[in-house]
Amino acid sequence: MTIEFGNAQIICSKPFTIGQIPMMLDQSTIRRVRSDIATWFAKNNSSVSVSREQKFKIDTKKDRSLFQDFVNRSSSTTIQVMDTLQSPALRHRILKKIWFQTIVNRKDRYSLELALLGLANVDCFETRIELSVMGKDSSIVPHTDSVGKIFSGLIYLPTEQQAETSTINSLGTSFWHSQIKNYTNRHLSNKSDQDNFYDSAELIMQNPFESGAMWFFLRNDRSWHSVEKLKFLESEDKRVSVNYNILLRGSILKRVSKDILRKFKIIRD
Repeated sequence: MTIEFGNAQIICSKPFTIGQIPMMLDQSTIRRVRSDIATWFAKNNSSVSVSREQKFKIDTKKDRSLFQDFVNRSSSTTIQVMDTLQSPALRHRILKKIWFQTIVNRKDRYSLELALLGLANVDCFETRIELSVMGKDSSIVPHTDSVGKIFSGLIYLPTEQQAETSTINSLGTSFWHSQIKNYTNRHLSNKSDQDNFYDSAELIMQNPFESGAMWFFLRNDRSWHSVEKLKFLESEDKRVSVNYNILLRGSILKRVSKDILRKFKIIRD
């Protein structure tokens, strides 16, 4: 079993890049991975991180031991999927597909750093996988993601019923056009802040909750997104997804400078 990814398709470029990458994953694999995630969370939800809005999650950095426990208790199918997603080869292929958009999208000091990285051929990135489970009436408030994040991929694992109603069930991610800039990834948890945001923001799109593609967006200070309150979700049902993130690992300028100095033997390894 392998995951095959097609070419990136850019849906929107302003105020931030939104797109999708076709993902070939058979339905039996989707059902297996979804089942493994839902089962593990049901047995361990008291141990995992939970947001104020009742999103349960673990990731490969902050919750390394929990993530490894999940993998150890999963099927061989799910283990293969997780291995593929965490592989440097996949990260390199994805970055190659969206490299130009990544530089243009940032509109901050990282634009120059990313351009230098490409010229110096230095790998300053890391992959982080997050497993997410949300129940009825949970939500994710508007935010822009952490500053060091370059690429945010959304892999949805719908049930058959959720897939059949994917365009109308409001389980997808909402992307917003707002003049408000968010440099520090402040989450709009305060109701008055949310009201002010929704009064002035324009909905760009809410993507369908379906499994045929990895939806993605590229982070900048206006990459506002949210998951609206899941009021139409069945009481015993869950919204299950895998978030595939590519982040900067330290300062690009420092890394490039060190590599240049090492190349000319000014400093040693």
